[in-house]
Amino acid sequence: MTTDLMSGHYNYLGISPDSESERHYNPFAYEIQDTLLLMDAGYFNIDYCYQADKHGGHVIMRTNGKINPDIKAAFDSQRLAIEGLIGKKLKQLKWHREQIIDLDVQWKSKPGTHRLIAFWDRNKSAIGYLITNLK
Repeated sequence: MTTDLMSGHYNYLGISPDSESERHYNPFAYEIQDTLLLMDAGYFNIDYCYQADKHGGHVIMRTNGKINPDIKAAFDSQRLAIEGLIGKKLKQLKWHREQIIDLDVQWKSKPGTHRLIAFWDRNKSAIGYLITNLK
């Protein structure tokens, strides 16, 4: 479902069995200028995030734990730099529960630098990730 939060109107509703990917129902990246998309991990696609940013759209998207981009910058919850993480892969991150880390990451084969928030997901007892192009 696509909803306009400002007006409260539904723009699109599609219902399908799980036999096909939900990604087919994403709006095109060029259609989301000045729009914020909140998307679950099933929709994660780094190329889509890049294209949305390029066209003036905004995303907050959960990612799965299989990602392993390069860390370009790292900050703690007080926005203090964590220099020791720069240049490492995400999977090398030493994790402490209740810790939130704000990262700038890049995939070698993909364009753009992306903001990735890493946090402890209590419901899954695992690290959770949100990717966004918001400041």
